[in-house]
Order: sequence, then C-alpha cells, then structure tokens
Amino acid sequence: MRGGARRGVPRAPAAPGVVGAAAVQAPTAFEELAAGTARKYIMVSGKGGVGKTSLSASLAVRLAAAGHTVLIVSTDPAHSLSDSLAQVGPRPPPESSRPSPSASGEHLS
Repeated sequence: MRGGARRGVPRAPAAPGVVGAAAVQAPTAFEELAAGTARKYIMVSGKGGVGKTSLSASLAVRLAAAGHTVLIVSTDPAHSLSDSLAQVGPRPPPESSRPSPSASGEHLS
C-alpha cells in the first residue's frame, strides 16, 4: 500500500496550512489574545456554573505571566474570584499605624 492509504479508502484532503509533510501551526486562541501590546478588554459572560470565574482567573494569571499588565474585575458578590486567586481580604494595618483614640477625637470614660 502506497503512501499509508488503505485500499479502497480515499485520502482526506490536506488541512489548511499543511504544506507537503510539514504542518504550519496556526496560533492558539491564547496566543492571539496575548499578541501585541495594545490595550485589550476581554469580557467573560455566560450562564451560572459554566466556568466564567475559573476561565477569567486562569486567563488573567496566564496573561500576567506573559508580561501583560492585567486588571481583573468581578461583579459577583460571592467573592469567588478572590477564592480562585487564593487571595484573602485586606489585612488590618499594624498597631503602630492605627490612630490613638485621643487623636481620632474619641473620648474614653
């Protein structure tokens, strides 16, 4: 059997971008998003439970790792985005930077 084709089974036509035996690889969706330095706005939406938060968090982390400045914003009141990024709420300032009660106008009895 010549060329790896089985007898009676026609060969499939070459895929777009295939030149001879070597395939020219098209860029991935992420590579297209990460290409260039122009400002981009990426909005992720969909029904509940389809992975919007997971996708948003992983995309933000990957773009940041590729050298892009990233701002990620969520309107979800459940704080699941901070959970996805393993973040905790703001820490209270150290004791030395807190104003004393007398400095803030409070009176102690």
